Amino acid sequence: MPFSIAWTEELSRYLFIYMVALSVGVVLRQHRNISVELFHHQLGLRMRAAFQVLICLLIAVFAFLVLPYAWQYAQNGTWQTSPTLRVPMLYIFFSTVITFALLLVYSVLGCVEGLIAMCRSSASLQES
Repeated sequence: MPFSIAWTEELSRYLFIYMVALSVGVVLRQHRNISVELFHHQLGLRMRAAFQVLICLLIAVFAFLVLPYAWQYAQNGTWQTSPTLRVPMLYIFFSTVITFALLLVYSVLGCVEGLIAMCRSSASLQES
């Protein structure tokens, strides 16, 4: 084309932000986040489940504490618009709220899953 389309770079940036925001919960749920596994292979099933509960609990507490501030940050965008698309920045800043809400939901699910795994492993140990 003889001219450049200025809004495409901005749209791709915002779509990338939302792609990350929406995938954060799935990544946590599938245990695909970056972690250091120095001693995982040395732990038994019950201790691995307890470790999962601890990590998910820490993530849940962090997400719960940050979520109100993410909402305040998103509200800052109500009177701002994006430079080329003229989209209210509230929609862009709201990705932080989505990120921490999904982290909270999926970390609570991870805690429940870990507690169930701990109970199952202790029940199988008692049967043996």
